[in-house]
Amino acid sequence: MIRARRSAVLAVASLCLLTAGAVAGIREGADAYGRGDYATALKEWLPAAEQGDANALFNLGQLYRLGQGVPKDIQKAEDYYRRAAEKGHIGAQGNLGTLYYFAAPNAPRVDEALKWWQRAAAQGDARSQYMLGVVFYNGKDVPRDPVRAYGWMRLASAAGLAEAVAAEKVLISNLSVSELAAGSALSQTLLAGKGASPPVRTASPPPTPTSPPSSAPVPPPATPATTGFFVQVGAVADRSQAQAMIDTLTAAQPALAGLANRSEEVTTAAGQRLYRVQFGPLMSRAAAQKVCNELKAADKDCFVAPAR
Repeated sequence: MIRARRSAVLAVASLCLLTAGAVAGIREGADAYGRGDYATALKEWLPAAEQGDANALFNLGQLYRLGQGVPKDIQKAEDYYRRAAEKGHIGAQGNLGTLYYFAAPNAPRVDEALKWWQRAAAQGDARSQYMLGVVFYNGKDVPRDPVRAYGWMRLASAAGLAEAVAAEKVLISNLSVSELAAGSALSQTLLAGKGASPPVRTASPPPTPTSPPSSAPVPPPATPATTGFFVQVGAVADRSQAQAMIDTLTAAQPALAGLANRSEEVTTAAGQRLYRVQFGPLMSRAAAQKVCNELKAADKDCFVAPAR
């Protein structure tokens, strides 16, 4: 009996030591990441991730999404983000939503994107609140809901997210007084986590809205393509060069943190194929210009381009 108890104590002690070592590994991995030593960061984070630590899982998702120290692998990034998100990691929930909407296979996976954005947004993630505001305002992939759009955007703006502050002004200029009042009231329930996950129906296509009363400002129609503004940072002749530019800038420029990206293929009048490297979309030109100005301050060329 005594021997059995000693064995149990040793097993528990070993588990505690392993857990403490994994926690230390997370810190050491963060230090290595800050030095640009991604291989060491990966090595340090793996043990904690294997124990189910949400922060380590999220960090590994970042490495695989950006291709830092490992080959870029969106499916592995999705797996790590999902495991962290299911444990309640807000950053992973928001990033998973963005991945499903912009970058994952078969994107946009609208229902999944909204599910995770709404979970993160209900816990106060301003970037997810902003994205929900954009999606519900544009009505491209879901039925247009200006009241819910303003409710989410108001929260993101109150949190100080620059893009949301600019976007809220756009909504105030284009929505009716009754829509703004309803959205403001709704924002209080969303902040409390109530009503954050309404049934999601993919609009294919959304029904044509009836004409609003003449006393209310007419909201701008949702366009069939992506709306908003992008920050274009370059145009190159090869897709792999475009991806390399995206990876480098994403890792080095804080102004681009949390923004989606794309390499838009175009053909010039002379028949040359180019890939435009863009970040966004942002709802207003002013918000996109602010990001561009921060890049220019870091000696990076860019300009604002409307969505096509």
